[in-house]
Amino acid sequence: MVSTSIFVQLAALVFCIVVIIYTFSLSMKSMGDETKMTNSNGTRVSDTLKFAVIISRHGNRGPLFNFPNSPYPVNDTKYWPYGIGQLTTVGRDQMYNLGIKVRVLYNGFLNSMYYNKDFYASSTAIDRALLSGEAFLAGLYPPTGFQLWDKEILWQPIPIYSNSPDKSQDLQKCPRYMQERLSAGKIYIADNYTNLTAVVNYINRITGANLTSVLGLFISWDTLASEEVEGYVLPEWTKKVYPQPMNDLAGKLYYSFFASTYTICRLVMGNFVDEMLTAMKSVVNGTLTPDRKMYFYSGHDISLVTLQAVLGIPQTSMFTLVAPGSGMVLELHQDPNTEEFSVQVLYIDGSSPDLKITPLVIPGCGSSCGFDQFLDITQKFTNVSFEKECQLNSDVKRDLLLYYE
Repeated sequence: MVSTSIFVQLAALVFCIVVIIYTFSLSMKSMGDETKMTNSNGTRVSDTLKFAVIISRHGNRGPLFNFPNSPYPVNDTKYWPYGIGQLTTVGRDQMYNLGIKVRVLYNGFLNSMYYNKDFYASSTAIDRALLSGEAFLAGLYPPTGFQLWDKEILWQPIPIYSNSPDKSQDLQKCPRYMQERLSAGKIYIADNYTNLTAVVNYINRITGANLTSVLGLFISWDTLASEEVEGYVLPEWTKKVYPQPMNDLAGKLYYSFFASTYTICRLVMGNFVDEMLTAMKSVVNGTLTPDRKMYFYSGHDISLVTLQAVLGIPQTSMFTLVAPGSGMVLELHQDPNTEEFSVQVLYIDGSSPDLKITPLVIPGCGSSCGFDQFLDITQKFTNVSFEKECQLNSDVKRDLLLYYE
């Protein structure tokens, strides 16, 4: 009886030791994984990288238009629970994954812990952009160490300011932009009249809608694109016009309305380019305060289309249809031998499963653009007084009002 009791006690002791060893090994593995993540450098990290600016399009949103008898009505919360034009569940996931992607690219250059002195985030004052920025930051900065404030909530609050200099959402209030768009729209219609008319007439005939030319093309394409990204099966009738030729027509429309003239580019992204160049110049001069590593801007498809035009990228090489959850990165590098600075530009494609990266080639520069040359290309779009440059004389304003009524 005594020997049995001793045996039971020994077995219990061995069991406890095994549990302690197993628990300790798991703890060490967890610590090792965290250390590995903290210490490993991202795929874009190098000794030459000094600063980076990222601007993204928000994640997928609910459509803005409803086809008659649509299988996915915009006001049906079964399909669009967040509402018309609002960031969807898929859109949230896209932006979270974009944040993870940027962490994989720049870990080590960007501290694994969030500090205000290292990183700055800004957004346009639009719900879907602000929410997208928050989802991006959740993927970029998962809490670790003392920043893990609740072990059941693997998220931490990070400030994002609604003061982005991106003017893509203020264009309807800018008469000069509307004048430029009117002129560009006439050229677009003339160049694409046959296909444009055929597509819009077909949609009207099939659905019973009453769409007109350019606006009809845009809102119908936008609705189908949003539904497709959300994972909904499109009606059979759409196969005749979507994705082609509607994607081709929509891409040309984006270029025409948001990238086709110098004035349009100045008005849409001039203030953004000014802020970006000011930060880069400060890095070059050693005067950036705080001495941050990265600026992030949550924006829109228009933002990225216009920015490509500002860089001089020709229409044939542009991503004119910017998928939800896509981004552009502008990296500032310094050669350790010559101490000269240069800029490299990357495009992150939100439509690809692995968020494919494509280097953007700036004409006359190649894949890397000397900083002085980069300034020569972009500075003509800066020093924009948006309110002042938007003004027109009263006669032109009257004509615009008559046209758009």
